[in-house]
Amino acid sequence: MISLIGPGRRRLAKILVGASCLLLLAGCDGRKIVARVDGIEIDDTEFEDRVQRLTQIPAHTLLDAGGITMATLVTEKLADQMAKNMGVAPTDDELAPYIKSELKNPQIKSEFDAGHVTYEAMIRQARSSVGTAEIGSDGAHLEQKDLQDAYTVELPQLTIESWTFRALAVQ
Repeated sequence: MISLIGPGRRRLAKILVGASCLLLLAGCDGRKIVARVDGIEIDDTEFEDRVQRLTQIPAHTLLDAGGITMATLVTEKLADQMAKNMGVAPTDDELAPYIKSELKNPQIKSEFDAGHVTYEAMIRQARSSVGTAEIGSDGAHLEQKDLQDAYTVELPQLTIESWTFRALAVQ
């Protein structure tokens, strides 16, 4: 075979091809990104772990386990980001009493001890719940006494009809 490229140029071409392949692989760490939520990546490991831990699919949904998991992940990421942006994201220290209280529930404790529920999942759920509540209240921190006072004022005026209407209006 007659080559139009000399030995020195062939070696240079091989080096350039090899360097190009290394550059292409430089950003790969074996993770597959399955979604991006406003710049936050959700990788296949996180997604698959959450799908595997899903124990129940609501009867009223058309989504499968993957769809429910993805919708939950997207909602959590958006709520977490919004809470951080508003400065109302709860810290792990603020969530610790909630987790301690939840673990007093025998069913949750049993699931936790069996490894079906992880501490990280409990923190994630608590952070999402508290963060969403903080977002909804625009960061206002209500004191228990204020809630009790409002309840005392509203209780005599409540009828089953007004309560049902309020519940429907909130939904």
